[in-house]
Amino acid sequence: MAEKRANVGLALSGGSAWGIAHVGAIAALLKHEIPIDCIAGTSAGAVVAAPFAFGVPVATIEEAAKKLEWKQISRFAYSRLGVRNNAALAKLIRDLVGDVDIKDAKIPLAIIATDIEHGKEKVLREGNVASAVRASCAIPGYFAPVDIGGTLYVDGGISENLPVSPLRGMGAEFVIGVNLAGMVEHLRPRNLGEVVTRSFDMLFRDRDERTKFAADILIEPDVVSFRPRSFDEAEAIYQEGFRAAEAAVPMIKTKLALHAARASNFWRRIKKFFS
Repeated sequence: MAEKRANVGLALSGGSAWGIAHVGAIAALLKHEIPIDCIAGTSAGAVVAAPFAFGVPVATIEEAAKKLEWKQISRFAYSRLGVRNNAALAKLIRDLVGDVDIKDAKIPLAIIATDIEHGKEKVLREGNVASAVRASCAIPGYFAPVDIGGTLYVDGGISENLPVSPLRGMGAEFVIGVNLAGMVEHLRPRNLGEVVTRSFDMLFRDRDERTKFAADILIEPDVVSFRPRSFDEAEAIYQEGFRAAEAAVPMIKTKLALHAARASNFWRRIKKFFS
């Protein structure tokens, strides 16, 4: 009996400009033929997960990410609910994948947002991709919430920064998590955005430390030497993501092989029992 491999899910955390490390991590996994059967992204992770799930080549995602500037995705908001507006982010996603629905992704996709009206996590598995990504990245207090179907949503990192649990519900038997939730020590905030994002990092640090171990393999690129809201060092951040994922490949392959062997032995015992 041929060994049956595990269904592999990839969870990409939030992390602002650090999200470019996700592109490098995916490139390394693909280089070593690690399968990705489903994918979930939160905030910056959603920006990368969405185009990948729709078959956009990693090189194209990398090129788009390296050209990003904060001013491209942040505009003044004429709203009482936020000082900035991230509508331009939706255009960036549409330029990459078109005006598409999450449920039509080539690789099953989940995007995490937070329902700010009812105070709960929302796993978006259908609906407009660009709107979902925009909602997942709407940092509360900075960006105005995003209205989807009459409900207001904010950043998914408030609910689940490393989105492992949705992947389990999508059938993933083995989850690889790429976690960017680090803290830049002794960082003096330079603007309102950095004050807000650093405050949330501090608030959820303990929660993220506990939940990240729900992944079977955890990849943590060393990105804390880079400012989380700066795209100036995109190439270095990408390379750190690639390096960290490549270093994890031997352990990933070992664990996947063990999983396949256990599954094969289980079915052999079942077959023998009924024979």
